[in-house]
Amino acid sequence: MNKTYDLHGAESLIPLLRVIQREIGERKSAIRNLSKRIQGIDFDFARPESLRRAEVTNLQAEAATHRKEIRLAAAELERLGCAFDTSDPRTVHIPGANGTHEHGYTWRVGQAQISELATE
Repeated sequence: MNKTYDLHGAESLIPLLRVIQREIGERKSAIRNLSKRIQGIDFDFARPESLRRAEVTNLQAEAATHRKEIRLAAAELERLGCAFDTSDPRTVHIPGANGTHEHGYTWRVGQAQISELATE
């Protein structure tokens, strides 16, 4: 069953959309930081290889957890019937009254309101 929203219903999603976007952004940032740490460890030849390998394994596991949580957040967005804009992931498409994104709404990170897409 497709989710449908009128303007008021779409606007009521804004707090949840903010939380989902914030979580995804924070987790992506954490993954970038973990990747940098892993690279630093890979080239820290002053430390024994076994210690470096163990630390890298732990950091990779932490990064995997963040990736899993990003997938779960994206699934929550999908459960709501919404989708990220493929060309701009800071924009979310919300289905309109007919259940399609083409005749629905958009919300962009930082916006206080929903934008209605022009219907033809």
